[in-house]
Amino acid sequence: MKSARARPRLLVLAAACALGAACGGPSEPHGSPVLTQIYWVAAGGESSLAWSLDPNVTMVSPLPPFASEIDFVFDRRLDGAKIEDLVTTNGVTAVMPKAEAAVHVTWTDMGTAMSDPPFHLTVDYNSLPRFGGLSSYVYARPDVPGFPASHTLTFDLVPTLLTSAYNDPADLPTPPVTVKTSAFAAVLVPTTSPVVPSFQLPLTFTNRLPKAPATSPSVHVKAHGADVPYKLLGDASLASRWYLAAADCLGGWPPGTTFEVTIDAAFGDAFGAQLGQPATMTFSTNAGAAAPSTCPIPDAGAADGGVPDAASTAPDAGASDVPVEAGAADAGAGDAADDASAD
Repeated sequence: MKSARARPRLLVLAAACALGAACGGPSEPHGSPVLTQIYWVAAGGESSLAWSLDPNVTMVSPLPPFASEIDFVFDRRLDGAKIEDLVTTNGVTAVMPKAEAAVHVTWTDMGTAMSDPPFHLTVDYNSLPRFGGLSSYVYARPDVPGFPASHTLTFDLVPTLLTSAYNDPADLPTPPVTVKTSAFAAVLVPTTSPVVPSFQLPLTFTNRLPKAPATSPSVHVKAHGADVPYKLLGDASLASRWYLAAADCLGGWPPGTTFEVTIDAAFGDAFGAQLGQPATMTFSTNAGAAAPSTCPIPDAGAADGGVPDAASTAPDAGASDVPVEAGAADAGAGDAADDASAD
């Protein structure tokens, strides 16, 4: 399966150089390319050192499952022709990742812990020494950001596809590199003031979610002890977030009302990992006239005796745990400049 991420080149010569052709300057060093480091790029763009050939105290484990890219750094340039193809369409030359990927990832229950759409890695190459010295790197991106949570992932690199310009196979670690991902969790940010009836409450999590259903048996909204009808909306820019809004029959959240939202412990991400403990939060609407409703809730709009402080009992998640808006369409945007360079 070839990626649609074709990257046009202004100069065909530059693309040819990136794929390993001799283009002047000092010749490439002989010898096997050595894998020196692996960086894990979260969907928000934060990069963490996941593995290092040499001891390094900055290594991070476990790593957030909601990742958009993994960078495999080598100590020299690779033969890009084994990783990418040059494709010319209507006079425009671009590079496309080969169907035979140089990096594969597996996990023990891959047959059952699989997302919809199915997980797939697209593997590409950048010859620019972004990581210093004479380095180059291969980067692997899931088509939709996210890996299984609470898992050990094994990355197998193909040495015959990762070679020097002289066909020297890469020097890779044995056994293959493994990476641990952290648990799936909710990151519910409480509201700080009353909201309008059209308010959509963001339900953000630490990994990719399945396609948003109309409602979920694991999501509950109550007011005055009664169930409140609601609807769920997907976020086109962030695969780890849904929005919760009042059901159409309500015409909006009733005014002057406090709502309690509960997400059950059985709530799961796109790979089936569950929260393991419930998460709750409250929000309140401001005063005003109630909208026409065909499904009123008991005591809607009754005085609550003041708006209480919004609170959340979601698992502890500081500011650094809140994913930045970079969804499937925007994943890896921080590296766009590098990846659009001559590979």
